[in-house]
Amino acid sequence: MKALILNSGVARRLKPLTDNLPKCLLEINGKSILQRQIELLLSVGVKKYIITTGPLQDKIIDHVKEKFQDPELDVVYTNNPKFETTNYIYSMWLARNEVDNDDILLLHGDLVFEKSVVQK
Repeated sequence: MKALILNSGVARRLKPLTDNLPKCLLEINGKSILQRQIELLLSVGVKKYIITTGPLQDKIIDHVKEKFQDPELDVVYTNNPKFETTNYIYSMWLARNEVDNDDILLLHGDLVFEKSVVQK
């Protein structure tokens, strides 16, 4: 099982909170949305991730490296430099080479959910 997490957007509706920070790195009770997602997915055995990124890719990469030291964690980043004109469907297209015979769990990077949603 792999998780494809879409984080390519610029989050205009959340400005100024997202002027220098991707929406997935906004914190709720001290944890980023992305950290919450990965922690929940890890707890049900998902260790492979494809994370699409946009203009603030380095912040997402640094955040994941800082928060997750698990050597079994397999993360591939796919940057969509044309997100402004292509939206997330092109991000998915750019990530197509990372999708193989594994089942894919598709998530938007701004989703907050409980473990029961992905447990099955």
